[in-house]
Amino acid sequence: MEGFNKGDVAMVKAVHVAAPTIVDNVPPFLWSGPQSFDHWLSDLSKSEAKEGKTDGVVWFGESVDEAVSGNHAYLVAPARYTFKQNGH
Repeated sequence: MEGFNKGDVAMVKAVHVAAPTIVDNVPPFLWSGPQSFDHWLSDLSKSEAKEGKTDGVVWFGESVDEAVSGNHAYLVAPARYTFKQNGH
């Protein structure tokens, strides 16, 4: 999240898998496949601009559930996203 919080997209992409599945509360809510990170970031940026959101910061807490099987993993962790809205 350090890269995301600094606005360093290259840093975030460097630690992502090649074809992630992303679920977020921004339409269309689900992205999957080789270009999913780029499509999610584009949709997130458009949504936040439309809503006047800036200076977003993400925090993840310690995982509360995790499972790994081969090269697949499942993780649940508390998260908080804070931002300014319309400059406040």
